[in-house]
Amino acid sequence: SLLEDEYEGALLSRLIREGRAFISAHTNADQSEVSGTLAMAHLLGLQNLRREGPYVWVGELPQDMPVKDLCSLVVDTLGGTPVAHGPAYHRVHTLAMVGGSYSEGYREAALLGAQALLTGEVRHHHALQARAQGMVLISAGHAETEMPMLHPLARGLQAHLNQLQYKVAVYVSTLHPYGLK
Repeated sequence: SLLEDEYEGALLSRLIREGRAFISAHTNADQSEVSGTLAMAHLLGLQNLRREGPYVWVGELPQDMPVKDLCSLVVDTLGGTPVAHGPAYHRVHTLAMVGGSYSEGYREAALLGAQALLTGEVRHHHALQARAQGMVLISAGHAETEMPMLHPLARGLQAHLNQLQYKVAVYVSTLHPYGLK
């Protein structure tokens, strides 16, 4: 049975009542060539990008920069209000990234040579543990770290639809998923 007093149950109940199908390929998108992480890396100007596992991308900033400057770059590029967890004096050259929520990846990021991990959400204990190890975690917002995939995804969908000669236009919504902005 479904309980309709919470978002997920209410949504699924509505879909069932209306006879609609629902598919969510969110995690598949995170692992694809149009992932929010890879799109974010390109927007931030990272160089020498390499994929490390299904979700983690590691790249080099054009130049070393203090965490504060990296956070400013994130604001200018992705919007939102990033929060850095770690030593304020820390300088970053190699950045690991995972869109969405992956603060548990800080150990992996450090082993990959990164001085910081940029992700959407950071759990309290991960922030404390990472700081104790001299690693910086930057939480930039779940939506803000995944929304960069929307334009590449839309371009890819449009290209495939055009190839099939379908008269369909793909647009990217300008609405924030949490009703912000």
